Amino acid sequence: MAQEIYDPLDAYVNVFKDRFRHVAEATFAQLAAESHVDVEANRKTCHKIYTTEKAVDDTQGRITQWGALCIVLWIAVAVGVVLILFQHDKWSIETIAATGASILCALLVLFLQVHPKLKKLRTARNEQQSHVDELKTEAWQQMNPLNTLYDWDVLTRMMTATVPNLQFDPYFTTQRLADLEHVYGWDSSFNDERSVICSHSGLINGNPFVICRTRKMIMGSKTYYGSKTIYWQTRERDANGRMYTVSHSQTLTASYTAPYPEYYEKTRLIYGNTAAPDLIFYRQKSGLANKEGTLAFKWKRRKLHKKARDLSNADFAMMTNEDFETIFDTSNRNNNQQYALLFTPLAQENMTRLLQDETSSYGDDFDFDKEKMINIILSDHMQDLDLDMNPEQYCNFDYDKAEKNFYDTNARYFRAIYFALAPLLCIPLYQQMRSREDIYGHDMPRHSSYWEHEALANYWGEDHFKAPDCVTHCILKTSEIKKNGNESTLTVSAHGYKAVQRLSYFPVLGGDGRYHQVPVYWDEYFPVTGTGQIQIVEDNTDMTDAGITQHQRLDHINKLLSRANLKVYRRHIASSL
Repeated sequence: MAQEIYDPLDAYVNVFKDRFRHVAEATFAQLAAESHVDVEANRKTCHKIYTTEKAVDDTQGRITQWGALCIVLWIAVAVGVVLILFQHDKWSIETIAATGASILCALLVLFLQVHPKLKKLRTARNEQQSHVDELKTEAWQQMNPLNTLYDWDVLTRMMTATVPNLQFDPYFTTQRLADLEHVYGWDSSFNDERSVICSHSGLINGNPFVICRTRKMIMGSKTYYGSKTIYWQTRERDANGRMYTVSHSQTLTASYTAPYPEYYEKTRLIYGNTAAPDLIFYRQKSGLANKEGTLAFKWKRRKLHKKARDLSNADFAMMTNEDFETIFDTSNRNNNQQYALLFTPLAQENMTRLLQDETSSYGDDFDFDKEKMINIILSDHMQDLDLDMNPEQYCNFDYDKAEKNFYDTNARYFRAIYFALAPLLCIPLYQQMRSREDIYGHDMPRHSSYWEHEALANYWGEDHFKAPDCVTHCILKTSEIKKNGNESTLTVSAHGYKAVQRLSYFPVLGGDGRYHQVPVYWDEYFPVTGTGQIQIVEDNTDMTDAGITQHQRLDHINKLLSRANLKVYRRHIASSL
């Protein structure tokens, strides 16, 4: 059985942070050794690149200086010519001669020194930049053997090696989704109005989880504006009693608010566990962590005391740790007994420390929704994280920068994902409860779910499927036609909107005392649907054995792509349009 994590914050600080660093270093070293990149040759090439780039910057600086002198001299020439043309009748012959001589000197400096110098510097800069480009091409070629070895699973493999309780699936399977729905009560209607941008599924201590980013359309509103300028005249009397005509003008404005489709993306962690199977609560981030002495904290605790004394609210009773109750407010819970079983004194202490720490973790940045056996964590820090984990982000022409980027990027991912899971790891009962399949073993069939299909369609991009007249984002949905074994055809439906321009007139009272019809152009949106297809082949070959090299994995992938005549291999699924 995997070792339990009794304090996730302490475990990260004292164990997992350094362990992940060692795993990442070993992984990169293994990839580098297998690639046979000549590191010293690459360092020499990169040294030449940076030296030449500095020379380019220096030359550009000199071009800027000489260019400024060129502009000043040409301005001086222009001013001198203008003055001679328009002021010569007021000047003496000596002044005109002196000005003319100055103009001539400036022209001589421009054509004999400044312009030749600028031309020479620009030629040198272009030659230096061309040399930089050639050197970078050479450096990319030197690093190509390593850049081609990165794959989509490198981060998840390192996380599994770091945290033994954590396992990731090659892709989100139909069986994993079925377990969430039938065993834990996941409501699949969640996906009806959303499209999955990317998802990663797996197990925490044998219990299923999904980290997913989804896109949803909400019909909002947009305000359009129009204007019209009116003119009128009035007759007025001056101080002498004479009548005269005064012309007036005024710009009238009008607005119109119409429905407008708005698209939102959110990243969630969805987790199934049979502990406290009837408990329901929804906890929102409060910002009260580390604010025990403030008026807001005391007011919140007072409100909770009052709610606990309300006899009509039998489901809520304040626990002994009132700081925890105030910071982690779940007074909307429906079962106090199951809540107490879940949030033991150790769990309360773990959660409080997690919420108060903003150095190693992210502090109080998450909502926690428990709907019986389904838990949903919505963390702020996960919203800007690119969950696609495309291996191209590791590629670089500089070996040393590639190594640093590999460590830094994966450390950032590991910290973000670990602390998205941390609220669950704070609860010991969640780690003690294991699924039946994890206890007795379960040979889960490998077939990709529609979540993975939608993520694949979004990876290809909505432009491949949207209707020609669609002007908005699209919600991509898929249906599958099974062909043969692990081969399938996905039909992609792209639901978006087209815009039809409308013109409406609105009466606005003008300064002339009359109403005028002000035009406002606005767009009316109508739903449109585009379609397309994706050919896929699922790769269920087990290539996780420690003795298998990365070259062997890549050879296997290339053979699969060639055999199936497909173009892209992403997360153990080969595909093509």
